[in-house]
Amino acid sequence: MRFDFLKERMLQELRALYRPSPEELFKILDLGRVSLPICIDLDFTLLQSSSLYFFFPQAFFGLPKLLYTQSWAAFKWWVSMKYPINPETLPYRSFLIDFLKLCKTQNIPLVLATGASYPTAYAVGAYLNCFDHIISSTQTIHCVGSAKAKALVDLYGENKFYYFGDNKKDLLVWKHAYSVVALDPSDAFSKRIKNFCAEKRCFFLYDRVK
Repeated sequence: MRFDFLKERMLQELRALYRPSPEELFKILDLGRVSLPICIDLDFTLLQSSSLYFFFPQAFFGLPKLLYTQSWAAFKWWVSMKYPINPETLPYRSFLIDFLKLCKTQNIPLVLATGASYPTAYAVGAYLNCFDHIISSTQTIHCVGSAKAKALVDLYGENKFYYFGDNKKDLLVWKHAYSVVALDPSDAFSKRIKNFCAEKRCFFLYDRVK
């Protein structure tokens, strides 16, 4: 009982980390004991910004399609097919790339779970060459929030995966994850995450000085 209390207290103290080393993050998440799949979002999580930014100004030509279909999924698909992205130019978070590489050596399943359209997700996956699965938006399904949560639960089961995300739509995914890993959350959003996922272990990773 005493050991469990001390372990929980340690987790509470270490849940906010600034650019942790791969080994430190691996240890804090307890992946040596609980080797569940690592599922990670792309925009503002694995990347420092949104992949959609790199389609502008060309993406403006797709605005009529967005207005006509009222569908982000259709818009993202059109843009990604019309103007293929160069994954080498994207601003990756290097400390997360290093962490994924470490997980790969330990045979932990890695999943790119993104709201970006499949052509973009596939290009990133092929470039990084570390993901076992890719879950992304299609022409008709915008893979965020509950849609992403369903895809991950269907694939791995309830509370059977770690999820790295960054925004309020990810709350619906974290609710079904084993642990919460949030990138650069504000103080207000950190509190919201803790309240929404009160029964979960929550870890906040920072790639910038607060």
